[in-house]
Amino acid sequence: WTIPANIAVAVDQNLDYSLINHNKKNYWVAKEATERIFGNSYKSVKTVKGKSLLGLKYQGPFDHFPAVAKVAAANPDKFHTVVATDPQILPIVTTEGAGLVHTAVSAGTEDFKLGQKLGLPMIPVIADNADYIDGFDFLSGKNAKKHPELILDYLRTTPYAMRVEPYTHRYPA
Repeated sequence: WTIPANIAVAVDQNLDYSLINHNKKNYWVAKEATERIFGNSYKSVKTVKGKSLLGLKYQGPFDHFPAVAKVAAANPDKFHTVVATDPQILPIVTTEGAGLVHTAVSAGTEDFKLGQKLGLPMIPVIADNADYIDGFDFLSGKNAKKHPELILDYLRTTPYAMRVEPYTHRYPA
């Protein structure tokens, strides 16, 4: 449910990141995660330190939603930008995920703390009862807890989902 609230992607400035060509598409991933994610069916285009990715911009699957577009228009310099993580707030590992971390300032403690530190904007996305608020197109009024499949079902219809797999989300103690 947090993906529509995405503001930034965090990287570790000191990690190596590779631009990978897989099935005629390019992906940035932590170099150490490449084989786990792609097996042997990829071509490495180049490898750089995370600090070289800082400031890159990207597009997201929900950018056309009015609530997202409003925040993007008001914050063009900070919206959908690659940022440096703070390992004390949001450590990045390469043993799971891609080594780049989706950051939704309005949707989690670590994301909020990193967003506050970096002055990132927020996209409010759900009400206290977990209903998507107005401005989120087909999601508005639907309950994120009762219908978690809405996001994955939508992403499957876009070029933004490379693979969908079951994952147990860990929460801080």
